[in-house]
Amino acid sequence: MPQVRLVPETRVRLPRLRPGDDDRSKGFTREIFESLANLESRNFWFRSRNKLIAWAMARYFPHAKDVLEIGCGTGFVLSDLEALFPAMRLAGSDVQISGLARAARRESSRRPCFRWMPAVSRSRTNLM
Repeated sequence: MPQVRLVPETRVRLPRLRPGDDDRSKGFTREIFESLANLESRNFWFRSRNKLIAWAMARYFPHAKDVLEIGCGTGFVLSDLEALFPAMRLAGSDVQISGLARAARRESSRRPCFRWMPAVSRSRTNLM
């Protein structure tokens, strides 16, 4: 039986899960993601949010082996989860390729996997 191997197109070294799309969403710019990444570790809200997520993971999903963060932005949450749950396989996705590029540059002992997932319009899918 013939085998088909799909190799996703890449942009900024990140696989494009829906080829043909560009980073056209009207979200954050590369400069905003850089500023945000520099702020997160010093900001009460971001640190507290990470503590809450880590607590919920430990409490409700103590045996989880894989985590996909949809809307991972700069990768700040995944970087904390990596430190707290070293056995977990981590992945992040976002519609903003500039955020993913910043997330992929985070210092890490083992890199989470980041994927670009362009937004799908409401006319093409049912949202829940």
